[in-house]
Amino acid sequence: HLPRGLGDVRHPAREARLMLPASVHLRDLPPEDLDGVELALRGVTFGGALDVAPGSDIDSARALIALIERGLLTSG
Repeated sequence: HLPRGLGDVRHPAREARLMLPASVHLRDLPPEDLDGVELALRGVTFGGALDVAPGSDIDSARALIALIERGLLTSG
């Protein structure tokens, strides 16, 4: 299940695959964004990223959603 506390925030389904758009270059990202992208790449899916995240699911979900909203990750 997805973490409680997201309220009405739009978020990908747990099984949605997280991907790095071709237009995003890792070398251009600051360390805090790299951490979130690493989670996405290691976890493969939104739920998988939450499973491998060292922090709370709600904080990790918010961070991943922010990366998606900023166009640094895509979900599908």
